[in-house]
Amino acid sequence: VGSQSSGKSSVLESIVGRDFLPRGKGIVTRRPLILQLRYNAPSASEQASVPETPTSGPDEWGEFAHHPDRRFTDFSEIRDEIVNVTHSEAGTSKGISDKPIRLKIYSPQVLDLTLVDLPGITKVAVKGQPQDIEAQVRAMCLRYVSRPNSIILAVTAGTNDIANSDALKLARE
Repeated sequence: VGSQSSGKSSVLESIVGRDFLPRGKGIVTRRPLILQLRYNAPSASEQASVPETPTSGPDEWGEFAHHPDRRFTDFSEIRDEIVNVTHSEAGTSKGISDKPIRLKIYSPQVLDLTLVDLPGITKVAVKGQPQDIEAQVRAMCLRYVSRPNSIILAVTAGTNDIANSDALKLARE
């Protein structure tokens, strides 16, 4: 959890080791993304040469719950699919939806772990957003972080005073 544009999605990408999440200004993450990381042992050919920067290969792919029979091996296509399904559910404006996107990433670079990327906490509605956007995002975040088995990763931009962190405040609730 964290404020809008605080770097939450970038932290998740760092954990995965791949760039695959949409980027932009303002509210970009507009639906929860349930990201299931699954370790996939490298094939014998990939074990022989381990690159410093992971490249998409036969041992690394993504699968969406809404496309269970399709493997996305190009991580830029994963980004495009997230944008498309976000637009189809939440519209092309700045609105949000609490209907999650479910994505599994299989890779020899990850451990088995489930992460959730949530919309950032915002204080003021901008054009195209409902006036109660802050309450909607806060309620959505609380539904995920209040689960007893959740570990909350509170992200605060390095330029912000941690004493004023919306993420920490929400985590304490």
